Amino acid sequence: MSIMSHVPKGSASNYSPASWHIVPTEIKRSIMSHVFRGREPFAALATVSQEWRDLVEPYTFSRITLTRSRLLDFERMTSRSRIHVRHLWLSLELQPYACPQCDDSDDEFDENFEEDEFASSPKDSKAIQNALEMLFRVLSSWSPRSKLVLDISAYSETDRQHGFKYLTFEPDWKGNDPVWHCRGRRLIQGASRHDRPTPCEKFIPTFYGLHKVFSDIHQRWPSEQWKWRAQLLKAPAVTTIMIRQQNRRRWNPEILKHMMLNCPRLEEFYYEPWREWNNAVQEDCDASQDILFWLLPTLLPSLRKLVVFENFSNTYALTPFCDLDRRIWPKRTDPLARASLSLEEFSASFLRDARDFFANLDKSWRWLHLTRFAMTSKWLAEDVDPDDIQEMLISAATAAKRMPSLRVMEIWNGGVYHAMVFRYESSPDRRSVTVLCRGTWLLQISPGVKHMWHTVARQERRMPEITFRQEVIDPDPITSHASAISMLKLVNQVIRPISLQQIHLETLQRSKLLHKNYWQHFAARLGPLLAARRALASSLPAASTESPVAVSGTATLLSQRPSKRQRRHSD
Repeated sequence: MSIMSHVPKGSASNYSPASWHIVPTEIKRSIMSHVFRGREPFAALATVSQEWRDLVEPYTFSRITLTRSRLLDFERMTSRSRIHVRHLWLSLELQPYACPQCDDSDDEFDENFEEDEFASSPKDSKAIQNALEMLFRVLSSWSPRSKLVLDISAYSETDRQHGFKYLTFEPDWKGNDPVWHCRGRRLIQGASRHDRPTPCEKFIPTFYGLHKVFSDIHQRWPSEQWKWRAQLLKAPAVTTIMIRQQNRRRWNPEILKHMMLNCPRLEEFYYEPWREWNNAVQEDCDASQDILFWLLPTLLPSLRKLVVFENFSNTYALTPFCDLDRRIWPKRTDPLARASLSLEEFSASFLRDARDFFANLDKSWRWLHLTRFAMTSKWLAEDVDPDDIQEMLISAATAAKRMPSLRVMEIWNGGVYHAMVFRYESSPDRRSVTVLCRGTWLLQISPGVKHMWHTVARQERRMPEITFRQEVIDPDPITSHASAISMLKLVNQVIRPISLQQIHLETLQRSKLLHKNYWQHFAARLGPLLAARRALASSLPAASTESPVAVSGTATLLSQRPSKRQRRHSD
């Protein structure tokens, strides 16, 4: 039905559409916000008029992708529109490198790998140093008017040309963005349509391939050449820093510390490192991270949200010379626990265990502002002694008593075919509290645990209604820790949405590689067997000249095998 059908017949000739100029500015902005949800390049619309430019620029400049080449024009490009910039994605492309299984040529990257298997080339380190110096020099002139996200990624195109073809390098997006949800689904549905296989594309990565993708983008031990970190200028406009899991390259915590200290208004830090593939190296990395976490409350009092997610892959750990299990060393005074004292939202996944975290807390500590808490624990598993689980939940309740602003606490665990979350959640009006156990098995809550969490809930002035619920989910769809997060429906944000999508994609592609390698191995074993059978068949006499009894014993047994009808009647 057209719009004209609603116009009275007598006034049709006098009808004229309303002018865009008389539409209120608020309605214009609302209309444009719907138009720009499609993420299409609308920059050309800014040339229509001055009014259109004022409406378009807040969307075209809100999210900017910066490469090393674009950094040269970054200051000029944003000189007039920097007020609209909300998100900066610094996407650093590293140099290509050779793959010994696909390329027989020797080059400088192979030599560098032999010198230090954990380090990228000096050229890459120098390029990243120059990029960060240039970026912070430009941002130092920005006034701290609103919030600004700095999202940093480093990668090489060679990564997805050989053993890791499924890797994606995407900008960050919000979990409630329907456009990006659709894009993520399309990405998984059409995942990894490889043009041709390569010798290094295997279910279990090679040692060389794994460590080239997970190499340091700088020297593991800071040296004299990294004095540049003290030369970074202050960037007070930055309020959020993201180091997402697509950064398979290792960022030295020492460098991250100096980067964060040059953002004095930093409020949120999303840190998604990968586990190390050697426990001796992991211990050194944990020590460096502890220094970073220990200094956060003192040097960054503005920090309000800390989300740390240590990603891993069980198939990567099968690579030769890698440790299968990640060791977690309990700490008497955990720097990460100390860092959480002044936060409003805190989440730590897989790099700490909640049982050790709660057991080693200082009794004098209080989390006055903490509203959301999430942590993983390997003890939250079906094969663990129930008494140990109850003890951990009591320790969690004891800590929750010292969190007067707490709204949600989640202790969870997840992996292939298993998942569980213990959730304490208070309603917005504080009138009711729900304690939920949701997972692939039934977690029984003892009366002592219930009593402790009743005490936590009744610390409020009002006496809330407390409900204990249990939900059991199907373990079959849970193929990774990412699947566990999705199935558990965690309330707290433990990982960026795009990172979760990328882990789903990687799990899917690794599964495809497993099936492909399995059938290749099966075909390699089956080929000689079939050849032997054909040779045996060609050596047998012709069936037309020999009786069935004169043929081989196998043929005799086959001739004596009853038919389907005979077997049916015999039953």
